[in-house]
Amino acid sequence: MTKKNWYRVALVAIAIVLIAVIYGFMQQHQIANPFLVGGLGLTLGVVLALLLASFWQPHNSQKH
Repeated sequence: MTKKNWYRVALVAIAIVLIAVIYGFMQQHQIANPFLVGGLGLTLGVVLALLLASFWQPHNSQKH
């Protein structure tokens, strides 16, 4: 596995763990804190944007 692949796998894992932890926490305590939800949305947006960018670049540079 190359370094780039590890980076992608790590990003996916972090995103999934974050979603699971925060979703579980909110379910358990039954909170809908707008700051928490906003922060989660922002974090996920950034992570997904980075993830898409890291997946997209190699496909653009390589011609199949």
